[in-house]
Amino acid sequence: MWKKGSYARICMNVTPLQASLQTGCFDEVLKSTRAQLEEELLMDDVLRIEDMPSFHLLH
Repeated sequence: MWKKGSYARICMNVTPLQASLQTGCFDEVLKSTRAQLEEELLMDDVLRIEDMPSFHLLH
């Protein structure tokens, strides 16, 4: 819930509506990332983090 003077509004200088939309978008990214990582961890050939397909996107 939005609180007046919150960190998001002070640091990003946005309206409460903009802050709530950004938070919603961030939450969706986190959910998607988690689902992708869980799927990769269940792969039979993944024994180390370095074996995960998404790990190679970092380099």
